[in-house]
Amino acid sequence: MWCCEFFVIGWGLGFWYTLCMEKSARGVRGFLLYSPVTRGYFFRVYDLVDKAKFLDYCLAAEDIEVEILSDVVFTEGRRLDYSRRVLGKESDETIVD
Repeated sequence: MWCCEFFVIGWGLGFWYTLCMEKSARGVRGFLLYSPVTRGYFFRVYDLVDKAKFLDYCLAAEDIEVEILSDVVFTEGRRLDYSRRVLGKESDETIVD
């Protein structure tokens, strides 16, 4: 998985210079996913028309602000997980830490 598209723009000091194409990610909706293969997280953005198409992005920044929009809850052990109601269990118990 590539973190950005790049173009080779020159040779200098024994290294190829690359230029990453950048565009703002502010306001983009996607999913924070975990890969057991790479043992790391990545951000997936689905095509608005064809949900079978998507782009995956590496997480290179260390402090990206997120807003939780899914039906998930904080649980014991400071975990973020699906609520018991989503999993078909009886009820949710609120845990305040």
